Amino acid sequence: MKSNRLALFLLILILGLLLTPARAFLAHSQQKSRSTIVQDVDMVQIPVIVFDEKGAVATNLGKDDFRVVEDGVAQRVLYCDRERQPVSFVILDDVSQSMTKKIPFVREATLSVLDSSATQDRYPDEFSLFGIETRVTRLVPFTGDQQDLERRVPLLLMPTKGSTALFDGIYAGVSAAENDAKNKGRAVIIISDGGDNHSRYNLRETRRLLEEAGVPVFAVMAGSLIDLASIVPVLEGKNQNHGLAFPAPSRDTDVIGPAERAGPHNLKTLTEVPGGG
Repeated sequence: MKSNRLALFLLILILGLLLTPARAFLAHSQQKSRSTIVQDVDMVQIPVIVFDEKGAVATNLGKDDFRVVEDGVAQRVLYCDRERQPVSFVILDDVSQSMTKKIPFVREATLSVLDSSATQDRYPDEFSLFGIETRVTRLVPFTGDQQDLERRVPLLLMPTKGSTALFDGIYAGVSAAENDAKNKGRAVIIISDGGDNHSRYNLRETRRLLEEAGVPVFAVMAGSLIDLASIVPVLEGKNQNHGLAFPAPSRDTDVIGPAERAGPHNLKTLTEVPGGG
């Protein structure tokens, strides 16, 4: 509604500037002829998420802090504002065999994303949970009842002996975000060690999907401290990731096999494409 009113105001303002000289000309010529001037004005809203060097959401940014280029031509930024919008989150939880010792981490990370204390009437976020192993299973369809979801998470996220179909899980998560989410703001959160050894899709195909979908993807790395350090600094006790507190994996957690060793590269590649992190 705000965007429409603003676009209408700009349209009236610009048209007013264009029509004023014409009216003056018509008055001078005693209305011997009539002229109609039509001007189309397009206003495009571009939602962005900006993080600072510490991984928190950047604040106090103005329009002069942004540069928008289309086909090599710089565009004029008319207005910049920060607002909290309701978001539909798809959480992809890796419960495959390689995550057996990391399931407590997966549970805690999932709970950290939820915020049952938030004012749901004002910010009606919704969440959908998927379990990733040999098969991708939708554990919970989109729901706004975060308190109920918090109670169910420990029972839903149980270790399995399955392989890891992570890329298939991303396809399923993006599809759910595009087709089932009610909020305009949508995001996919991956909680995994990043390994994949059972998907029909490969990394290149999944990257192409994310390029076309435009749904931001964020990842919480559940791997060894050595692998994790190649992406983000690991802190003792708590690891701050985009303003959310996650428990650091234990030091005795080992990566299993070459698929999991490729995990950091997979997650970094997939989150950079749609503008996540």
